[in-house]
This record gives sequence, C-alpha cells and structure tokens, in this order.
Amino acid sequence: MLQCATMNRIKRVPVAQLDRVTDSDSVGHGFESHRVRQTNLFCTAKEVYLILFLCVPNRSSKKQDLFLIKAGSENPNDEDMLRQESMKAERIINDGGSLMKNNTEINSCKTVLVTGASGGLGGALARLLLERGYRVFGCDLRAASIEHPEFHALNVDVTSEQSVQKAFNIVAGETDALRAIVNTSGIMFMGSLIEEPPGRLEQIVSVNLLGTDRINRVFFPLIENGRGRIINFSSEYGKYTTIPFNAFYTISKHAVESYADGLRRELQYLGIPVITVRPGAFKTDMEKSTEEIFFRIKNNSTHYEKILERMEPLMNIGKRNAKQPEIMAEAVLKAIEAKKPKRVYSCNHNFLVTLLSTLPERLTDRIFYFLFRN
Repeated sequence: MLQCATMNRIKRVPVAQLDRVTDSDSVGHGFESHRVRQTNLFCTAKEVYLILFLCVPNRSSKKQDLFLIKAGSENPNDEDMLRQESMKAERIINDGGSLMKNNTEINSCKTVLVTGASGGLGGALARLLLERGYRVFGCDLRAASIEHPEFHALNVDVTSEQSVQKAFNIVAGETDALRAIVNTSGIMFMGSLIEEPPGRLEQIVSVNLLGTDRINRVFFPLIENGRGRIINFSSEYGKYTTIPFNAFYTISKHAVESYADGLRRELQYLGIPVITVRPGAFKTDMEKSTEEIFFRIKNNSTHYEKILERMEPLMNIGKRNAKQPEIMAEAVLKAIEAKKPKRVYSCNHNFLVTLLSTLPERLTDRIFYFLFRN
C-alpha cells in the first residue's frame, strides 16, 4: 500500500492503481501526473520519501501541486506527519522553488576567467566583457594581445596540471571569487581514424575534454566563493551525427557533452549553474585551419583521396555559413548574466548536419556511402 498526499488531503492508493494518478486540483489545468511505476524502492524503503514537483501551465500562483509518496506504513498518524511535511515542502517551493540549494540570483562579482582568450570566440568574448565593465583573466597557450587595464593575460597549458595550478595561484592572489569560468579553449582536427599516427585522439581529448575538466576542478573554489557559474564550450557536433573524417573532433565534443551533463547534475545541489554552449561555424582561426587540415589529409591519404574530393563541397557549405564571433559572444554574455540561464545555448548550426542527425543511423550510413563512394 502506498500513501499519496497532496497539499490539501491524503489519499491511500494501492500500487496497482498508481499507473496513472490524477490530482483533481490539477484537472482544471488539464494536467495528469507522470506515470508512477512500482519498484523495489517502494517495497523496501519504509521511511523514504519521493517528492515529485508537478509544474502546471498556470504560473499565476506560487502554489504548485506536490505529491509525497511514502512506502510501507499503515499508521493512520502518518497523515498528520505527511501534512506537516507537505506544508514544509510548499514553503520551500514558495521561497526558492527547489529542495536543493538554489542560487540563480545574480551575484555582485564581475570577474570572469576565459580560456582560449587568444582565439576568435574567446577573444571576442573577452573584449565584450571588458566593454561591459568586467574584469577578465584570459588564459591561453600564448598570451592574448588585448590591451585593457582590466584584462590579465595568462600563459596556460590546459593539458598540464602544473600550468593550471600556477594560473590559479596568480588569479587567487588577485581575487577570491569568480562570476564565471568560460571554457572556450579547444582544437579542431580532421583525419582518418586508421591513417593518423598514434596519439592523435589522445591529443584532441586532452585539450577539448581533459583541459576543460582541469580548469573547472582547479578553479572551482573561486566559483564556489563567488556563487558563480561554469560555461563549457561544446560544438554543434557534440550532439549531432558523426561525419566521416571528423570523428576526432566529434568524439571529444560528445565527451564534453557527457561531462557537462554530469557536472551540471552534481553542482545543482550546490546552487551552481553549469551551462553548455554549442557554437556552429564562425570566422575564427579554427575555421581557417579546418580548410588547411582538410587539404592536408586529402593529399596524404592512401585510402580516401577520391572520397575526400567529393566531400569538399560539404566543407565549403559550412565555410560560407560562418558568422562573426561577436554574435556568439553576445549569446555567452546572456549565459553569464541571466538570472536563470538556459541549460544549452546554441548558435548558427549547420542545417544539413542537423537534418542528417534526425534520421535513423542506418539511413545516415547509406546516405554518406552513396554520396561520396568511388
């Protein structure tokens, strides 16, 4: 037997009847609760509460429907206890909207750490932040050449724990808090998975994934002190299908997506937002290097030269659609300043790749095969 309580009353509902539970208070909103399945949790955890917040379309009232589900007790005195717990949870909803620490309020700190500050996107963001009155610590393998009294250039190798720790010591000597970490650093690479020399994949992952992790982990105390947020750059390829000869980069960005999901779900308990940015093509040094890399692998390939020639128009489509990096910088600024930031910010995605990603994998395989085969 399960006990199902709403704000105003207690219902006792057998497990078999919990396939669909409708709260009459919610019927006016046209809402039915999500399906509740019987699990071992309900059978064995006698004092465990599962709290489900059921959001309704009508946002005019602070009061939301709440179900408290308790397992394993038939004590009639539990009704009073459940009512008390329900009232306590409602107060938490009205005060903060969550049972976890909730810190989506904008803090007063205006210091931001930007990695990849010498690149197109990182540099554009750093300059925009400086224009808006922020203090910026710009990290890169080569120091960014931005002349501004509030810009502090740092030589940092994100693949080196020692280098990142040294940068942290410098930043911590200047400030005890950060508004945000923005991880724009990354490298783009194209090539055949069977033709590239050993260590190529490790090189890409070391920068794009492990470098992001290293920065976030080492600088986290400053984010925690400032009640700040972490912004990780992925890519449009982080969620889309893998294009032939772009697997090195795509693998690393898919990994960044998984990393960001895990970090976000952990830090939500601490009230620290984690945001993913998925840029498409922009006019940066990375975009220029893509063309150079493509022609290098085409000229050096022993298996795919003809196929790569046929793929060249696909690369040119992305090049023609590249936008100015300032557009992406504006989107990231919104992620930094939003009271309640979105989970993901996307900008200028490739329509063709987006379309291919909606198709079944087998069909996508056949499309690539017939379009570019010898």
